[in-house]
Amino acid sequence: MKPLHSIQSTRGAASRFPITDCNYRPLGFGEFNARCAHLPRPSFTAISRDYLNREARHNFMMETLVFALVTVAAVPAIFDCGRALLEFIRSVGVM
Repeated sequence: MKPLHSIQSTRGAASRFPITDCNYRPLGFGEFNARCAHLPRPSFTAISRDYLNREARHNFMMETLVFALVTVAAVPAIFDCGRALLEFIRSVGVM
């Protein structure tokens, strides 16, 4: 759809903008097809499954190993904080 521009040479409000003829013709029901119809969006589980099958497969095991190491390294610190808290409660005289 190409606009054809024609400019009037008269003065006034009509001379500010060119007149545009677009030759627009809407589609009839016989010419309509479903190529422009929107497809349903994939679900969150389908997106996750696709990501885990294609993209994350290489890094997943390494990330799992690093997470496990960080968790194991944090366990002694948590037990030590619990022991210190129990000593503090005993020293205050609550227990």
